[in-house]
Parts: sequence; C-alpha cells; structure tokens
Amino acid sequence: MILVFIVYFKEKRDDQMKKKIVEDFNRKSQHKKWTKRKMLNLAISSGLLFTSLAIPVSIAVTSGTISASAAVLDIELLSNVTSNNDSGTSTSNRWTAANQNQPVNFTVSGGALADASAVFSGQKQAVLVVPPELRGNVAAAGSAAINTNVTIDLSKVTFLTAVLNAANDLTNVITQITSGALGNLTGVDIDLTEVNRQLELVNNIENLGAASFTAPETLAADGSYISAPISDGLGLVLAQNVSNILQDLNAAVQALEAKGTSIPSNLVATAINAALLPVKGTVNVAVSGALPLLAVGGSGVNELVDASLLGATTVTLPTTVSTPQNLSNNLDARFVGTVVQTDLLDVNLLATADGVSNIYFAAGTTSEVTAPTVTGVTGNSTAGYEVKGTADANATVEIRNAGGAVIGTGTADGTGAFTVTI
Repeated sequence: MILVFIVYFKEKRDDQMKKKIVEDFNRKSQHKKWTKRKMLNLAISSGLLFTSLAIPVSIAVTSGTISASAAVLDIELLSNVTSNNDSGTSTSNRWTAANQNQPVNFTVSGGALADASAVFSGQKQAVLVVPPELRGNVAAAGSAAINTNVTIDLSKVTFLTAVLNAANDLTNVITQITSGALGNLTGVDIDLTEVNRQLELVNNIENLGAASFTAPETLAADGSYISAPISDGLGLVLAQNVSNILQDLNAAVQALEAKGTSIPSNLVATAINAALLPVKGTVNVAVSGALPLLAVGGSGVNELVDASLLGATTVTLPTTVSTPQNLSNNLDARFVGTVVQTDLLDVNLLATADGVSNIYFAAGTTSEVTAPTVTGVTGNSTAGYEVKGTADANATVEIRNAGGAVIGTGTADGTGAFTVTI
C-alpha cells in the first residue's frame, strides 16, 4: 500500500515552509477514514512483485522403495494427493478488500500409484482449479517448480533394446574374462572398474531417481484453472540423463584394453582384446543409433515420457490472488491441485479431487485506510527536510511536489510512524 502526500514548496522562509507542510497534510486528512477506491486514486499499491523461476534441469540417480496407493481420479498420476498454500489466511485471519495482487504459492504433493500398469494417454500436467468465486482474481505468476522421483517401464521403451542387448553381450564377455575362461589373468593388466560402473547404470536405467525442473504456467481463458505441462520438462531431463549414461558407457567400453607383462600374459591379453573387439563394435553401433532419438523432438524422448512413472512428487505453482470486491459474506475459497495425464481438462471432474487448499476472505465492500497525519517537519532548504507522521502500519509513503513528482519515500513501521527525508 502506498500513501501519497502532496507537498507544495514555495520560496518562503524555512519556518513558513514547515508550517505550510503541516497545514496542507493535516487539512487533507480531515476525514478519518478513506475508502479503498479513493485511496486507489492516490496511487495505492502493494509494492509486491513475484518474479518467474529459473529453469534448473537436474536428476540424481538413486535407489529405494516407493510405497504406493490408488489415485482418486482415473486420470491422476499420484496417490494421496494433498495441497496447501502460503497465503497465511485462516478462518480467524481473513484477507480483506485491501489485499490485492498478493503472491501465493500453491504446493501439490503426492506419492506413486499402486497400479504401475495403469494406462494413460495425453499430456502429463499439474493443475490448480480456481474456485468460481475467484475467477478473474487469480493469475499465474511465472513457472511451476517440479520435484519428482522417476522410474521407467522399459517394456514401453523400444529404442533402447539394442543398447540393452549390447550391454548384455558385454557383461557375458566380462564374465569370461574375470572367470579366466580366456586365460590366466596373472600378469594381465585390465581395469574393468569404469565399465562395470557404467553397466550398472545401464542395467538399472529404469530407476532414474530424483528429477527437478520447471514448467511454464498457463491460465485458462475463462480463469477456471492454471496448468503447467510436465511432459516437456520431464522429457528433457530424462533424455539428457539417458544420453549421458549411454555416452559414458560407450566411452568406457571403447577405452577398455588388456595388456600383458610377459610372453604368457601377452597371449592372454591378445585373446581378451580379440573377444572385446566385436562387442565394442556392437555397443558403439547401438549407442550411435539411440543418441539421435534423444534429441529435442526425437521419438526416444516421447517414449521415455510415456513410459515414465512418477513417485513422490511435489509441484509448486506461483500465483497472484486478489480479494473479490463487494463480498456480502465471508468466503472460504476452495482451490484444488493435482497432477494428471490427459489432453482434455474437465474442471468439474478435477474439482472433486482430494488436493484441497483454502484461502479465506472477509466480507466487505471497501477497505478502510487511516488518513495520514504529519506530526512535524524539521530541516531547511539547504540541508533538506525531514517529514514525520503517522499512517497505517507498514504502509509505503510517497511524498510528491506540486507537479506530482515523487521527492521522498519511506515506510511506516509496525506502529504506523514514518519519517521521510526530502
């Protein structure tokens, strides 16, 4: 809230200047209460700006057990969905008509589905249903932040078949090497550490673990919901990390070489390298064929997204919310948040989901603001003036000259006292 005071400066003696400032301010404060509409005409604003999020793209390969249960709606991707917001309102602390364009973050959380074989189609997206009473008073404010745990149903990912087969062939050759089937390893120098590490990642590629990314928010044309597409951001994260795993595997395999330290060990090393040669070619061909499919828009990206299963997930949707004007009764506004997979959003259906979060509003047609009062002015035209007074607690105060230009700003403290230097 900004309280604007108009100060008329003329070339008079300093004591006359101080007297006039006090008279002008207090004369304009003859009414003890101003309506919100009148105050808006004097440029009241909240002074709050919610900035959009950056777009981090990361994934951490982890392992662990994911507990699961059923979703409420057939299109929901999560179970036990809950929702909350940081408005700070409650039944005993309601927003009034003065609360306009307030930043509010809605957080939607849920766990993995019990039925991992459930068939879905369409776009994965987070949705916040806006209650009818608030439509036109809620706006998207940037990008949604998504934090989730991802597993991949490899039975639905065909473009990795050649890579997985090549990895299996490589594992068989390594087993032959380590078992001594290709000769006694005494005196043979071969480091299988990195290859084994990369093979483990490939063989467990379905458990990609924790992923974090953002998605742009969109407010529906009728204001009934805010949505954020998850598929696009998720696809980029999955594709990048699978691509890294494949490239690292290929690099480790191509670098694999056995060396002997004696005539007998040289013969064994030669046999090992001969056994590795064809499997190196197989891995290289398989990886080279898969990588282009992981480029933006590639079919491999779409396969990964379609085959992805969300575990524990949290989505934060930033918004701005304004109190409706002329409320005749208190309003408990019921927002519903969820994560679904569908191209057709049915607001009436989504509104029945369990992820409910309320914002509480007080009845009232106006927002009363205490008229400002100047209690004193000190200083001179050379050193400047210091204006002291009282206003609403924590209000932003602007002092303007006769031409309307701002010549000083300040903020009232928790008691309403302010001091502005001009």
